[in-house]
Amino acid sequence: MTEHTLPLPDGRTLGYARFGDENAQAVLYFHGTPSSRLEPVIMDVFGKPLEALLQRYKLQLISIDRPGMGQSTFSKAHTIDSFASDVKILMQALHLQPCALLCWSGGGPYALAMAYHYPHLITRLFIVAGFSASFGDKEVFEKMSWNKMYFNTARKMPLALEASLALIKHQEIKTPIHQHLYDLSNVDYFFLKNVDQLNGFLQYTIKEACRDSADGPVQEAQLYFQPFAYSLRALETPVHFWWGTEDNMVIYEHAKRLEKDLPHVTPHYKPGEGHLSIYINYMEEVLHTIAAG
Repeated sequence: MTEHTLPLPDGRTLGYARFGDENAQAVLYFHGTPSSRLEPVIMDVFGKPLEALLQRYKLQLISIDRPGMGQSTFSKAHTIDSFASDVKILMQALHLQPCALLCWSGGGPYALAMAYHYPHLITRLFIVAGFSASFGDKEVFEKMSWNKMYFNTARKMPLALEASLALIKHQEIKTPIHQHLYDLSNVDYFFLKNVDQLNGFLQYTIKEACRDSADGPVQEAQLYFQPFAYSLRALETPVHFWWGTEDNMVIYEHAKRLEKDLPHVTPHYKPGEGHLSIYINYMEEVLHTIAAG
């Protein structure tokens, strides 16, 4: 892995990391929320060496911090759609040809927006347990589990969420977390009950997202309530998505909408998998599917 920053025309900085051989086929990577460009390292945390997988499938990931997270500058003007412009500038700077885009969880709306605004730059989308609908839709939001508390706090008590995230940033977990407090499925709790693995997971996601402040993560959590500026039916980009039947973080409603509304979609439903477990257990299948073309 190598880490980089790119100066943007408006004076902001865009942080990104490259995984794999930089001469290999490029795949853009949009992280979850709150998270960072370092998110793919969690594969190593859970015993699945990422670089070996990328070498096997002759791929590289270009993973990008969104505004206010990791090394990317916070911007009050940031929107789900404006991030697509930042990525376009990065692709131009790196002289990237049109390529595939892979995302997990909260990266879903950003990936869909990128394909909508720049269909000539994105050849295919690969969505792993990603959001596909605005939280302003009550049918979606009311069915969410612990995630509902997190995003509702961002909307109604942002200072409280900032304080909570700041506490996590400076804290090392000493004892296993309570499964039922966070409404974790059994399969996801299996990955997070080990304290060392939990701390590793937090280091590359939430802690790195809040490295400067929690402003970016809180702002992003609020953005998911706004109506998306694109329609799923308007997307012509071929989409593959993976979803686990035990995922109670991103509920089935998201997967159902992708399957129903996207004109070119291939679903991969995985019985017994959760939100994190499908990422860890099926990332090789995802990379294999990308490489197969």
